[in-house]
Formats: sequence, C-alpha cells, structure tokens
Amino acid sequence: MVAWSLLRKFSGLVAMGAWAGAVAIAGCSSTETATASLDGDSSTVKTDTVSDTSTGGKDGADAKVDTAASDVPQEPTKPDEEFWVNYAHIPRIPGSPDPDDQILSGNFNLAASGAVGKFKAGVSPLDAALPALELTKVAFAAAGSYNCAFGCFISDDLQYMAVATGQPDDKGLYSYALGTVAPDLSVKIGKFGTLKDVKHLAFAGKYLFYSQRAKCLGTGKCQYDIHRQGPFGGEDFTDVTLTRMAPDADEDVINGDTTYEGYFRVSADASTVVFLTPTIRSQTLYVWHAGNLAKVDYICPNFDGVKCVGSSSEYHDSDPAAVSMDGKLVVTFAIWDRWLRVRKYEVGSEAPGVFANLVESGAGAGAYLQAYCPFLQPGQHGEVKYEPWFSADSSTVYFVGQSKCGGTGNKLWTDVMSLPVAKIGPDLKPSDWINYTNNPHDNSAKNHVIEWLAMSPQRKYFVLSASAAVTEQGQPIPDGTARTMSDTEVYTMPVGGHVMTPLTNENAWHARVPQAVPPMAKPRS
Repeated sequence: MVAWSLLRKFSGLVAMGAWAGAVAIAGCSSTETATASLDGDSSTVKTDTVSDTSTGGKDGADAKVDTAASDVPQEPTKPDEEFWVNYAHIPRIPGSPDPDDQILSGNFNLAASGAVGKFKAGVSPLDAALPALELTKVAFAAAGSYNCAFGCFISDDLQYMAVATGQPDDKGLYSYALGTVAPDLSVKIGKFGTLKDVKHLAFAGKYLFYSQRAKCLGTGKCQYDIHRQGPFGGEDFTDVTLTRMAPDADEDVINGDTTYEGYFRVSADASTVVFLTPTIRSQTLYVWHAGNLAKVDYICPNFDGVKCVGSSSEYHDSDPAAVSMDGKLVVTFAIWDRWLRVRKYEVGSEAPGVFANLVESGAGAGAYLQAYCPFLQPGQHGEVKYEPWFSADSSTVYFVGQSKCGGTGNKLWTDVMSLPVAKIGPDLKPSDWINYTNNPHDNSAKNHVIEWLAMSPQRKYFVLSASAAVTEQGQPIPDGTARTMSDTEVYTMPVGGHVMTPLTNENAWHARVPQAVPPMAKPRS
C-alpha cells in the first residue's frame, strides 16, 4: 500500500492504497487542511473534498440497482470472515495536540452504531473487551527515533515493514528503513537495510516490490527501475531488478513524451506486475509476468495514420486497474476521448484485449470530465477511481463509481459497483452492472460519500471509508451539517449486501484509507 503522504496525488483526500498485500501507516498532519471547531456531533469541520469515480453506459437500459437501500435499519451483525482492519486516524481539528496515528481494530464494533460502549475507534483485534490498538505507538515503542510521520508500509501478514525516514525530495522520492514486526506488533528496524530514491512500494506474497529513480529525461520526467526483494523468511533472499519502466526502447522515452511517475500494481500472489505508462496523448500497458516483460496494448484516441497526436488525454499511471489474485487477468478503467471505457486483458495470452464503453458524452459536448453529467442514465457514474478489486474466483470486478454532478459545495455521488468479468467486451450492457449501495444524489446523511474501497482477504466483505451518518449516540446526523458533509468513518459491508455497518464513529477524528488483513498468526498481547 502507498503510505498516506504518497496518497495525495491520487485524490483530494487520499491517494492510492495497496494494490496488493500491504497496509499503509502514515501521518498526514503536514498536508491536512481544515478549519474547524467541534460542537458535539453538529460540528463545523471543513476538509478537502474527495476525488471522484464512477461507471455508466449508454444502452437505453438502466444499471442493475437493488432496491434494498444502505440506510435500512438492521441489527449489526458480525462478519463471518475473520480479518483485522487497519486505518489512518486523523484529527479533524487542525493543530490538534493529538498526533495522527494508525489504528488496528477487529472487524466488528457495536459501539460505532450507537450501542452502549466507549470504543468508538474500534476494538482490539486480540480482545474485543479492549479498545483498538494505536499501532504506531505499539510498533515503535522500542524502535528508537522511527515513526510513521512520513509513511509506513506493512506486509499483509503483518510481519514486515518499510518506514519512510523523512520528507520526500523535490521529485517525490522517499528513503525507507526496512524491518520486521514481532508477534507483539513491535518493530525491529534494520533487518533488511534501507532503500533510497523510491517512488512507489508494495508488499505482495513474500516479496517487496519498489520503483527506484533510474534516469531522468530532458523533460523532467524519469525512468524507474522496478525491483523485487525477497522472498522474506527464505535463505535465497535477493534484490533483483525486474525491468526499467518505461523501457529504454519505448518510443515515448526516445521522444521524451513519457509522463510515467513510477506507479505499478502487483497481483496478490506476486506473479504479475502491471504498468500504465502515459503521455499527454496516449497510454501503454506493460505486463511483467513469469520473468518476461510484454507490451500488451497501446491506446491512442487520435491516430493520424503515422503517429498519435493531441495534447489533452486524461491518462495517468495511477488510473484504476485491477489484477486478479492469481495474476492472470487485468481490468483497467480510463477515459478515451468522450467515453469512459473498461478494458480486459488475459495475461500471457496472444489474444488482444477487449473493451466496453460504459458512458458516452455527446459529440461536440466538450471535454468528457466537464460534459458527462447530462448523459448519465440511472445507476450510472461518470468516473472510476481508487482501487478496483477482483473477486477471489476472478469472475467479478468491484469498484467505486463517482460523479461530480451535484454542483460546487454539494456532496459527490458515489456507489460501490461491480461488473461481470466474462461479459466485459462489446456485449456488456448496463443491466450487467450491480450497484450495491444505491446512495441518494443529495446532501443527506444517507448519501454516504465513499472515499476509499478495500476488500477482506477472502473477498467476502467490502471495507470502506465514507461520510458519517449517525452521531456517537446512534442518532441520525442532521442533513447538510458539517460532519455528514466532510467527516469519514470506516464501514464493512458483505459482498451482495447493501447495509454499511460502521466500525468507527468519532466526532473528533477522521478514519481513512482502511485495509483488511488476515489475523496475525499466534498473536500475543
């Protein structure tokens, strides 16, 4: 997962989370902007707005929307899958004497729904009768001067950690100290040395992957060496360079057109690494798999017969892309001229990728991001952001749909949605989509503005951060008040369900960028 301080490039509130097997621990006080005073649950905290994401289609048929709304009163039920939840704990008042922290909680907390109980930040994953763990305080109690003020990554099995040692340089590059996490969650730094000039980092399987600045071009953009370190716990531990991205032979590198910034995605089994390398007019998809790098696709909306032309594409190396857990399938979302498009690729296959247009803005309507709102049909969204996820069997891809259609100062429109992977292609219809949350398009507390999506290890539950809906006492927050407009809490929701169950509920704190991890093996308090 990307540390909090690195997440800012991907959205207004948070940036990209773990594409594979890592938990982010990071402090954000240096970048958090807000003006606030707290008055119980009718607070007047104002924070940044979240970035958007969505889905849509133009087919005359509506997206499949279940009529069960997310605000239907139901008794909270404990998930039937065991997992822990890690999230960033950020004060809502700027200048608060309480520092940013990272919280490790169990996956069920009745107190967050207003039931009797004082553990509004979650419960200890080791003992639900105790409060959630303030992880950075526990982890660094014996680790000298290290902390997560500038960002941390923890492997999905909670055994290994990378700690940013200071602010990034002028190109956004970090240095990291590497270490191990003991069963009591304390950290020993220095076990695996240090890394310098790192742009992006992710744990997957028993490996650590990272991008390291290699050579910069005259344009100020750089190429990055992609490293794999590991396997952890094995005698054959090595640090190898898998490839350089974008490659030296890439025409966009030769011409100085690449705008690649070091981002990548890794499958959960560490077998596949996916890269999107953009320019101001195109996007190239590279896939590293089984020791080989392949150029899988070249996307150009405006090809004049000789070369790609234009200067206003919406492509980024952080565009939403999902890799199946076994590394065999890739799904990407991007804006292509006046369409929001989804693409599917089979890794290792010579068959070309297939695509479907999800939303189409009108010809001559102007730039897509400013033009799509009038063309959305019920249940659709204009953009897709954050991290999409494959189901465990690779049959479904889940994502957050979001639209900026409510006007300045109003809530964004967001939903958790899915597509059937097998139908991605020319036959995909809006009736194939599923909308799990069906949030209203207004400023009510029932409109949960979703700013992050994660999934449980077995992919049976969504774990998300979204705007607050009830007070700490369990009463509805009045519509349009500051807390429901800007505060964020952590929720769980079963895949196939429609009720978001709060895990946190604190008026004075944001809960952001949650990740779900398997319980640590044989933990001890």
